[in-house]
Parts: sequence; structure tokens; C-alpha cells
Amino acid sequence: HVTVIDPDWLGWEQYFNRIGHDNPVLSGALRFSNYVQAVQAALTGDGIMLGWRAVVGDLVKSQQLTLAFDAPVHLDGGYYIKGVHDHDNSNNVGALLGWLREQAGKTPNF
Repeated sequence: HVTVIDPDWLGWEQYFNRIGHDNPVLSGALRFSNYVQAVQAALTGDGIMLGWRAVVGDLVKSQQLTLAFDAPVHLDGGYYIKGVHDHDNSNNVGALLGWLREQAGKTPNF
């Protein structure tokens, strides 16, 4: 568990609640002060972790990490692009936005 005081951070209790397990009993969990430490503990086999696809996706793909179970939770947050409307259709900006849409469409769901 990564100890964070951030209402947007999904912890184990919130995760289990979102997949339909109300009032999970969590005990004896390792606790870390940052996400990198949790990833390293999972890589060395010291436990399981909640992971963001953007961060651990390549580790899963290369089989350095394995999915414990297939129950992804989709969060409301994300990254957004905001441009100046007059320039959105210029060649460079339009090409960039098109490329970003294409890349987002290739994002795997696992």
C-alpha cells in the first residue's frame, strides 16, 4: 500500500469497494511512502500492488509483473489537451492532435 493523502489516489479499500467487495479486511500489508517503492517490492516478489497501466503496462507485457486477477477499475481522471481554437486546424497542431488520438486508440486494456 502506498500511503498518500490524495483524494484522487485509489487505495486498496477503494479498489475492493469499486469491484464489489464491501468492507474488505486488510491486515499486515506493506506500506510505502512512494509508488516506486511499491513497484520495486512487487518486482522482487514481496507482494502485490495496485498499478497504473501507463506505469506498469510494459512490466506486465514483458512478464516481469503478472496480473493477480483481471478486475480493472477505470478512474475518472486523465490527461487533457487544450489548445487555442483558432490554431487547432493548423497543419502542425492538427497533425499532433491526430497522432495523439491514434496513440490513445492503441492503448491496451488489460
